Amino acid sequence: MEDRAPIICQPDEHAGGTGECVEIHNSKERGRITLFRKPATPDPFVNAQMTSIGPDDDGRERFFISCLSGEAGATSFLTTEDGQFTTFPWRDFTCVYGVTAQSADCLWLAGYRTDAPARRRALDFVRLSLSSGQWQTYPVAAGRWITPGMALDHATGKLFCGTQTALVCFDTRTRKTVRVYEEAEKPPDNFHHDHWRMPDGSYGFIFETPGLSFLRWDPKGEQVQWQRLTADNHHPAIGLMRWLKYVEQGRLYLPYFGWLDGITGEITPHDHPPNQEACWLGRRGRKVIGVQSDSINACAKIITWDLDDGSTTPLLTMPDTRHSGCALTGGGKLVSVDLYGTFRRHDLATGALELTRHFRTENEHRCNAILPVGKDRVVGTPFIAMNFWDYDTREGKGSHAGRVAGSLGQCDYAVEVGGKIYFAIYGGGQLTEYDPSRPAGFPRNPHLVAQNSQGQHGAGITTDGRVVWAAFRPKYGTLDGAMIRFDTLTGEAGYRNAALRAQHIVSPVFDPATGCLVAGTSYLSDCSTAKPVHDRAFAVVLDPCTMDVIRSAECPPGAHTLVNHGPIDAHRWLMQGGDQLLVFDTQAASLSPHAQRSTVPDGTVRLAYSGMLGRFVIQVGERLQTWDADTNAFTPLATLADGFAGRWWVHGTHVTLDCGRYAVLWRNCLSPGTRPQA
Repeated sequence: MEDRAPIICQPDEHAGGTGECVEIHNSKERGRITLFRKPATPDPFVNAQMTSIGPDDDGRERFFISCLSGEAGATSFLTTEDGQFTTFPWRDFTCVYGVTAQSADCLWLAGYRTDAPARRRALDFVRLSLSSGQWQTYPVAAGRWITPGMALDHATGKLFCGTQTALVCFDTRTRKTVRVYEEAEKPPDNFHHDHWRMPDGSYGFIFETPGLSFLRWDPKGEQVQWQRLTADNHHPAIGLMRWLKYVEQGRLYLPYFGWLDGITGEITPHDHPPNQEACWLGRRGRKVIGVQSDSINACAKIITWDLDDGSTTPLLTMPDTRHSGCALTGGGKLVSVDLYGTFRRHDLATGALELTRHFRTENEHRCNAILPVGKDRVVGTPFIAMNFWDYDTREGKGSHAGRVAGSLGQCDYAVEVGGKIYFAIYGGGQLTEYDPSRPAGFPRNPHLVAQNSQGQHGAGITTDGRVVWAAFRPKYGTLDGAMIRFDTLTGEAGYRNAALRAQHIVSPVFDPATGCLVAGTSYLSDCSTAKPVHDRAFAVVLDPCTMDVIRSAECPPGAHTLVNHGPIDAHRWLMQGGDQLLVFDTQAASLSPHAQRSTVPDGTVRLAYSGMLGRFVIQVGERLQTWDADTNAFTPLATLADGFAGRWWVHGTHVTLDCGRYAVLWRNCLSPGTRPQA
C-alpha cells in the first residue's frame, strides 16, 4: 500500500478533531504527527505608552494604552485614573503605538495592518470614535515603523510623525497626506516617543538611536528643522527620552544636557541639576517625578528631584514596568500599566499603592522557537512577550510557564542540552537556563547564566552537546555583533564582540569534524538603526573558545546577510545570500555557487539542515520536502495547508511547526531508518 505524504491542516479538517490535541498521522515510515492548540499567554503591553487623552464627562483623567498579539491583533484600553476601563480590540491591526487626541471623543492612532506577512505589512492612520467604537483607516504614505509621540496640531488639523525611514505630515480634515519630507530634512536618528508644544505653535521632538537629535516642526509652514545633539550611540541620555514632560516656557529639560530652548536650539544648564538622571514624567510643586527603568531586570524605580538643591529621593519600585507604562495625573497620582497588564495607582506624596486593576488579555501567539522536550512535551516561546509555554502531548494539556528571562523582549532561539533548555534572549544579549523537570518560575527556573549587553535580537544558537554558543545582532544604533559561549557543565561563560568589525555572526553551527564553528555574517544593524559601513557579508570559521575568525570567504555582491544552512560533507557547507545558494569550503576558505542549483526554487519559504550530511528540509509553496544537495533530488515529506504553517524547525530527527493558534510535533520525521519515500 502506498504511503502518501501526510497533509497538515486546520484541526477541524481532520475527522473527529476538536482542535485541542489530535494525532493526525502515525506510521513507521513517516513518524507520528501531533497537532495541538497552544497554551494562551498574556498579550504584552510593550512599546505603547500610557498616553493622557484628557478628562471624561465626570472630570476623571483618561489614558490610552495598547497591547499586542501576534495572532489576535492588538487590544487598546481606555482607562480612567481610577482604573475603570473600556477595551477596543483590533483584529485587523497590531503594534498600535501612535496615539493622539483630536477631541474628547476622537483619537488618531497608527498601527500595522495584519492582512499581509510581517515584512510586508502596511502602516495606517486610524480615526477612532470612542463613543461608538467606529473607525476609519488611511494609508501612511511612507516609512517603516511608527513609535509613540506623534503630534496633532488643532489649529491646522495636521498630524506629524516620524516613521523611522521618513517624516510624514497628514491632514486630518481632508484625510490626505500633506507632505513626505525629503531625506535631507530627516535627522539621522530613528525614533521619537513624545513631543512638546512651544509658545509659537511649533512642536519639538527628540529622535534617538543611534544618537540623539532635536527636531522642530512648524505645522503652519509645514517646515522642519533639526540639529544633532550627539552622535554617541552609547550616550547615557539615550533611553531617557520616552517622555518629554518637564517643560517650562517652551524649554525642555533634557537629561544629561540641561535646558533646550526649542525655538533657538540653545542648551543651557539647569540651576540645580539632579544628582542622578531619569526619564522625567513632569513637575509637581518643587519636585520633578522621574522613572528609572532597569530593562535587564524589568523593574521601574520612581524618584523625586528636589529643584531647590538637586537631590533625588527614591519613592517606590514597580515590577515588570517600563518608562513608557508610567504617567502622572493632574491630581498628584502616578498611574502605570506593566508588561502583563497590571494597572496601579500610587500617591506621589507618600508612595502608597492606592489601587490595582488588571487589563489582562490572553491569546495564542506566534512563536520564535518551538522545541521538543523529552518524549512527549513541547516548549514554545511567543513573539515579543518574554514568556513561554509548556505542553504535554500525551496528556493533551499545557500551560503558560511564566517569564523566560528578566528583560522586556522575547526568546529568539532555544536549544536543548543535557535535558535542559537554553534560551537566547532579546534584549540585553542574555542566555537563560530552564530545567523542565522542575517547577517553572523565573528567576529560579529559568535563571540567567550569561549576559552580553552589546547583544540585541538573537542571530543563532548551536551546541556540541556540552557548550552552547549564542550569536546576537548588535545593540540598536551600532554595528558590532555579540556572542556568548557557555559551558553547561562548569557554568563558565565567555564573550566576544565584533568578531568581524561592524558585522555580526549569523546562524553559527558547531562542526564536529573540526571542533570549530561555521557561520555567516551580516553587515546590517538591528532593525536598520545604524548605517552599514560594509557592502559584503562573509562565510567564516570561528575558534570555539575565543570565537575569533580563523578563516573567511567574501560573499558575492547583492546579499547583505549570508545564512549558514549546514554541512554538505566533511568540509563543504551550504550557504544562502538572498536567493543565491553558495558552497563554503572551510578548508580552502572559498565561496562558490552551488553546482546543481545556484538559487533556491521559486516559492521557497524556508530551508534548514536535516541533521544528515547533504540533506536539507525545504518548504516550497505548500510542499514540505527533503532535498539532497549533491543529487538535487527532492522527496516529499508533507503538504502544508495554504497559510497554516507559518514557521518550522528541525530538532535532530524531529520537526516542530508553528501554525498560528496551533503547533505541531512531528516525531521521527527524519529518522535515518525511516526516511520518506517518493
